[in-house]
Amino acid sequence: MDVTTVGWLGMRWWRVTAGLCFGLAIGTKWSALFFVAAFGLLTVAWDYGARRSVGQRRPFARWFGIDAVPAFVQTVVVAGVVYLVSWSGWLFSSGGYNRDHAVGTAPDWMPGLLAAPYEALASLADYHDRMMGFHNGLSSDHSYISAPWEWLVMRTPVMFHYDGEAVGCGTGNCVTSVVSIGTPIVWWLSLVAVVAMIAWWVTLRDWRAGAVLIGVAAGWLPWLAFPDRPMFLFYALPILPFLVLAIVLMLGLVMGAGEESPRFAPYTRAFGGVVFGVVLLLVLANFAYLYPVLSAYPMDEGLWRERLWFDVWIYGSGGS
Repeated sequence: MDVTTVGWLGMRWWRVTAGLCFGLAIGTKWSALFFVAAFGLLTVAWDYGARRSVGQRRPFARWFGIDAVPAFVQTVVVAGVVYLVSWSGWLFSSGGYNRDHAVGTAPDWMPGLLAAPYEALASLADYHDRMMGFHNGLSSDHSYISAPWEWLVMRTPVMFHYDGEAVGCGTGNCVTSVVSIGTPIVWWLSLVAVVAMIAWWVTLRDWRAGAVLIGVAAGWLPWLAFPDRPMFLFYALPILPFLVLAIVLMLGLVMGAGEESPRFAPYTRAFGGVVFGVVLLLVLANFAYLYPVLSAYPMDEGLWRERLWFDVWIYGSGGS
């Protein structure tokens, strides 16, 4: 087969699955739209690069008509349909908030069969406009507000629960708490890992590093455009899987492929395996150490404070 003339590559079911997942994600939180845009562009860029790499003639025309347009349908359109379906309970009822906003506004020329769907979708559009207006104008003060540039270092987690008069720890000073703090070893090591991924991508253009960086950027960079909006540390949760992938890829680089230098490969892989094992044990130990302050487990106040290393983890930016 002459790869320089390859056209349609068939249905990309993985893209349809991605569109399904994107639609569910947007139905949970609108910020997933940034991931749809980022990964949608990334995958069609991969297609274009693949066509160029095999020396196809007129790669742009083939890419746009055969790859990009179907990719848009399989991801964005599918995601939009799934998102709309997620509103089906609201659309097919009459008691939801703002549900009857557009009732009676269907044009006279529209057949009665289409009037109800038109009015339902018009009400939904107005509802979305109200939600967007609310979030764009949202402003408030809170002790646990955290700006995006603070998330990766976990400067200000949210104290969801605190009881200073708890019982069950065997002493007279028992407390329970639920603090939305991650495992510091993971988050702080991810800073090094992201820098390593940037260096890897800049020097070798490795697609794995690029994919991880796209995920981190899609979940973090857009929030920098809203400096006055109150935000919290848990907004960073969608980027956590990509930070973990960055750490794993970085540890993989430390271990090496075992093929570049046969003479030193066994030592490199042994050293990398030790580093990997140490990091894994540190993560497990760090999580176990913090688990009581994450799960409202009763413990002595002194031991509780030992686990929350900084005052801002307890009191937030509002002080003591």
